[in-house]
Amino acid sequence: MTAGLKNTLPGDPPLIKLFLFGPVTVIGEDGQDLTPKSKKARAILAMLALAPRGVRSRVWLRHQLWSIKNEDQAANSLRQSLSEIRRALGPVEKRCMQADKNTVALNLSIIDVDYMRARKADGDLDRSVYAPEQLLEDLDIADAEFEAWLRNERDVWAARLNTTSLSLRLQPRVADKDTSLVAKPATYGVGEQTKIAILPSMLMGETRFTERLMPQAHGYLRKGLDDIGDFRCIEPQGTQTDHWSHTPKDWIAVLPVDVPVAFQFRGFQTTDQIHMALQMQHIPSGRMIWSLQAEPVSIASSYQERAVHGLISAGLDATQSHLLTELPQLRDANICTNALATMMRLSAPDIDKAETILTDGLATKPTAQIHSLMAFLLTFRIGQRFQFEDAALIDRAQDHTSQALKTSAENALVQTLTAHVHSYLFGEYDFAAGLFEKALRRNPTQVLAWDLYSMLHAYAGQPSKALAMANWACHLGAQSPNRYYFETTRAITACFSGQHETALKAGEFALTERPEFNSILRVLVSSSAHLGRIELAHSYLQRLRQVEPDFTIEALREAGYPGLETDGGKHFVEGLLKAGVKPS
Repeated sequence: MTAGLKNTLPGDPPLIKLFLFGPVTVIGEDGQDLTPKSKKARAILAMLALAPRGVRSRVWLRHQLWSIKNEDQAANSLRQSLSEIRRALGPVEKRCMQADKNTVALNLSIIDVDYMRARKADGDLDRSVYAPEQLLEDLDIADAEFEAWLRNERDVWAARLNTTSLSLRLQPRVADKDTSLVAKPATYGVGEQTKIAILPSMLMGETRFTERLMPQAHGYLRKGLDDIGDFRCIEPQGTQTDHWSHTPKDWIAVLPVDVPVAFQFRGFQTTDQIHMALQMQHIPSGRMIWSLQAEPVSIASSYQERAVHGLISAGLDATQSHLLTELPQLRDANICTNALATMMRLSAPDIDKAETILTDGLATKPTAQIHSLMAFLLTFRIGQRFQFEDAALIDRAQDHTSQALKTSAENALVQTLTAHVHSYLFGEYDFAAGLFEKALRRNPTQVLAWDLYSMLHAYAGQPSKALAMANWACHLGAQSPNRYYFETTRAITACFSGQHETALKAGEFALTERPEFNSILRVLVSSSAHLGRIELAHSYLQRLRQVEPDFTIEALREAGYPGLETDGGKHFVEGLLKAGVKPS
């Protein structure tokens, strides 16, 4: 694991200067040119310099620079390029760069990078020198993955130049539509999906507002079910008048569905309020399986659509729960639904079981959803980032995300899960933010997208925005069996934001479900200490040490815990120190 290299003393001059605008150039203390000759060696230095903490995984570097080679060839090429960099840097190489079996790192504390100086500069910069097209101008590398990364970095720099702050931490952008991200038809055949009916909405009373909201709710339900990959929605054809003249049993008799259940929206409007409900019916018996009502919303309210989002989110949770528990014959067929529900319990046996489900699914119908879920599962396996033994897992996660985006780049669940992998494992916050934005534009009822996007903002130093997103995720997922997971995110982002009462409330809720969850115990230690409740902090710390006997601040840093270098992360660490956690 590369924990970061030793710093020089304050005020010491940098050992080398690295220029990224114009031709990539490395200059030593005495003015000697230490620039590697090959383009890919120079590209590695640039990619490390622009990385969070100056660290990249070997998997990531191989994928960006040798994407068309097999793994053995790519690994050998990377080793050769690193050897070239070491030879070029000469005696200062060991202090400036470190590599292990999994990662490569630059010690940015002793390297003067022109890009970093430009970000800190006051006033206008000379655009002839610092224009976006000047960034890495000489790195013309014929690899689609590298070209996409370089376009992204130049776009991010252009966005910074066009804002009042060059130190902008996060600039969400839509992923490039290049050859590596072309949407292709999923291989999961329509005939293999569970066909389920959505019947026409039933509207009563004055319907002026309800008629607008019902189609929107209808559309989000379809998207939510479609994105999972296990379901195909069947709807009757005909006019609205025809719809009203038939009972649900009439419709189900002519619809080619696989399960004898159907969804239906109901809505009515009073003088000043809109009422909406979503229900699932067992058609042969007429029995109501479940019925969910949205909170009544004022006609004058500007938040009518939010009521729709909450209704759909809860409806999707209820649907998946019913199909997995009441219709066990569908469990094997509904691979994604079953695997996600299983892995979110987060116990080691459940993670193993979910991986078996997904492995079997990939062997028979390798969809984008299954690839993205496998990558997501691997982030739980990796847990603490960039350990020696995790190299193969990170490699697999990279491969699954790539396959998922190539297969179906326009699926909200796929975008959400691959975005999390790119942010959590590889620190590619801008690229990941673009995927999250696309996912939420397609389907704003996707709770997991709000939750994981929240954590990205915490990693990137925007804890207030992170907490706002986490609060919304908890609202949407209030009835979810995974609520403890969303409350964990709320606790972490609240702690980073200094909202410690919120952090304690959310953390204690999550702890009732997962009493040995180290991530939440850490937050409870820090927030209790910040509130001056030292005895409570010590009790949580004692429980944490039972889970992590050797827990220290240094161990947290060495594990690659994201966001510690941000103001929120420093505040989190301060609380741990107040509670008595040892620095090392």
